[in-house]
Amino acid sequence: MADIERTVITSAQAPQPLGSYSLGMSVKPRKLVYLAGQVSVDADGTLVGKGDATAQTRQALQNLRHVLCGTGADFSNVVEFTTYVVGWSSIQEYIKGRS
Repeated sequence: MADIERTVITSAQAPQPLGSYSLGMSVKPRKLVYLAGQVSVDADGTLVGKGDATAQTRQALQNLRHVLCGTGADFSNVVEFTTYVVGWSSIQEYIKGRS
């Protein structure tokens, strides 16, 4: 396993993680990237879209896009995507934010 290279992913455009977390990890020899979950906070740490699930979704996806760009990838390279939405009332707003 000594030939496996691990690189912490950073992005100045995405909010910085709290504690000992990272935005993501790139693992080689095969380029497989794991991204940490993102929330609706901008790069300055300001909450975006308080009470607006569409704006929150767009900001979280923007943060993911910044982290992906830090690896030389984009959403077309994503294999799996897991989303957690709080409350049934937010589902339509989430869908609107993804489009």
